Amino acid sequence: MPAWVYFPLAFAARQCRRLGAPIVRRTAGPVFFVVVGLLAPGAPAKTAPAAGDRGRPQLPTIRLKLADKPFLLWVARTSAQQERGLMYIRHLPAKRGMIFVFSRSRPETFWMKHTWIPLDLLFLNKHGVIMGHCTMRPDHGRTLYPSPGPVRFAMELNAGICQRLGLKDGRKVILPARLVAPPTRHKRGL
Repeated sequence: MPAWVYFPLAFAARQCRRLGAPIVRRTAGPVFFVVVGLLAPGAPAKTAPAAGDRGRPQLPTIRLKLADKPFLLWVARTSAQQERGLMYIRHLPAKRGMIFVFSRSRPETFWMKHTWIPLDLLFLNKHGVIMGHCTMRPDHGRTLYPSPGPVRFAMELNAGICQRLGLKDGRKVILPARLVAPPTRHKRGL
């Protein structure tokens, strides 16, 4: 039982016993605090996705080629989408993955919290050049995987893809224009 529910309950129960209140009044206080505690807003529960979700992200996708092989990647642009990443996925098809599009170039760090499949992680600069890569293993988020410097994109693919396709630091990945283009700004009429 969380402390915010337990301590008011314990206090109310001690007061009722000390005052010798009848059993109905002794239980009314604790029941009131439990009901109020359950209805009160608090930190969101950390649960797995709903059964219908099957762990698959509900995100837009893009197609791109890595070493002339076609891939279909989910696009994570918002911080919520990026935080979720590939969590809860138990199987990633061979030519699927995720690309993280950051609003500006900056150092980024990844981890494997609630991620159950090993992944290759590629860090790319704003031109699509691979700045660094590594293989991440499921470890409940204990290991951090920092970028080698400021990056604009990161890609997660099945572990072993980088080695099989020869994706090394310094190699350029051709990214679709809609990923590379800065967000459009509407000009106001004069």
